[in-house]
Amino acid sequence: MLNMGGGAQPTRIINEDEETRLLLYGDDDQSGAGFLIRFLLNTGLRVGEAHHVTWADVMGATGIHTELVIKPEWTKNKVGRILPIASKLHAILLQHQSICLYKTKAALDLSWPVLPGWRKKAWSIRRMQRIIQRLGNDAL
Repeated sequence: MLNMGGGAQPTRIINEDEETRLLLYGDDDQSGAGFLIRFLLNTGLRVGEAHHVTWADVMGATGIHTELVIKPEWTKNKVGRILPIASKLHAILLQHQSICLYKTKAALDLSWPVLPGWRKKAWSIRRMQRIIQRLGNDAL
């Protein structure tokens, strides 16, 4: 579930119906918001952690990795962790990879960020927060 809390506000966890609506609105958005929401929901990463993930972190020469290593310097509490890349996330990453390959018209550079995935520069943390907030307001 996606944490819609922040700052001094109490944490709010969305339910399955709200998650479905959020994903529908995200899929209608042409910015890649659908992938952002799916990535966050399936990894449990904070926006600041997701901001740092590159293609090299999720894939190599043989395809998508089975684990995602979250480096300590990416985290709020400076403690790293290893997340399994489950089959659902694996499929989401493959689909996003094909979209990125279409948009770049060339091979992906593994040093590029996964978010948005088809540019050298990552979306800013603030931009990701705004996308989530806008989708949340529209969908929920």
